[in-house]
Amino acid sequence: MRLTLKNPPASQVLARLAVPVLAFLAASHGAPASTKPKSNAKAAPASHHAAHTTAHAIANFGAWRVAIHGDGAARVCYAYTRANPAAALPGRGEVALTVTERPNLRDTIAISTGVVLAVKADVTLNIGTKSAAFYPSGRSVFARDAAVTLPLLLAGADATLTLPKPAKGGDLTDHFSLAGIAQALAAARTACPAAAATK
Repeated sequence: MRLTLKNPPASQVLARLAVPVLAFLAASHGAPASTKPKSNAKAAPASHHAAHTTAHAIANFGAWRVAIHGDGAARVCYAYTRANPAAALPGRGEVALTVTERPNLRDTIAISTGVVLAVKADVTLNIGTKSAAFYPSGRSVFARDAAVTLPLLLAGADATLTLPKPAKGGDLTDHFSLAGIAQALAAARTACPAAAATK
């Protein structure tokens, strides 16, 4: 009997790759200095705690931050910004726009939406007068064409995400500042340089 092994769909692979940064963002998302945490707040899940202890922010550029997860060949670098503001929805999780750099996988653009979207949900990121298409996977959406989306982000001042609510119809609208993205991305690429081409 011959067994045929199939590679997982690209959406599943990207979803797994996004887990460390999404966990890090959730773990590092604290209350503003002018507010006090609620006494009945629940403790972060163990996986979030683990990500927080192994990932750390290394620089801030405008509205963007740079963080590193892992070491050596397994190091992953993130340039990210949180939605400001994010559309309010009870129980919604972290909302952040991230560009991820790995030695063998460059410029992965993802947005953690804080909600689970339908597989065929229509998701658009508007950047000025331009727009970029994203596809959903779990609580994240990924740029369909990073080569098109990234230049728009680098040239823009802000971005607006529009996605359908998981229930009761209507849309959720989140806003992201792009101030500092170029410097943050450069720092992430320096911290996680591309793997040397194999001859």
